[in-house]
Amino acid sequence: MPDQATNLRTVFRWRRLDVAGLEILTVTNSADGISIRGQCIDAGDEPFCVHHEWLLDRSWRSRSLQLTVTGEEGERQLQIERAGDAQWKVDGQNRADLDGCDE
Repeated sequence: MPDQATNLRTVFRWRRLDVAGLEILTVTNSADGISIRGQCIDAGDEPFCVHHEWLLDRSWRSRSLQLTVTGEEGERQLQIERAGDAQWKVDGQNRADLDGCDE
């Protein structure tokens, strides 16, 4: 039977008060690490949606972040992933200018 302390899933949701919009966010804590997935919707004058998937290790250090923005101009994506202790890739390309960065 799975350890319930390391298989927790929590869903958060809230709405914006300044313009029409909302967000739903799911945080899952498992033996592999923490997964944060969500969608933000802004229904204001220039509507858009941001979908994000953020994977962290058990020490809450980022492993990867995937962002997708959809709006009137189409869809854009960005992926950032840890390639070593303090090395990073952006959209699959090594980014030496980010070497040594730690969140």
